[in-house]
Amino acid sequence: MRRRERRVHAAAWTVLAVILPASLVLVFALAPDPVVERPPVRLDPPAMQEGNPQ
Repeated sequence: MRRRERRVHAAAWTVLAVILPASLVLVFALAPDPVVERPPVRLDPPAMQEGNPQ
């Protein structure tokens, strides 16, 4: 009985050792690429100019 449990335990860890890295590769391979076309967003208010009363 112990030998069978050891085999099952080893098989389970082997499956985890293969599936976890493979799933990480899939997640990062299928992730959308960042969009570079958009201009950066300014978070600070625009500077006051002399002719602009805002």
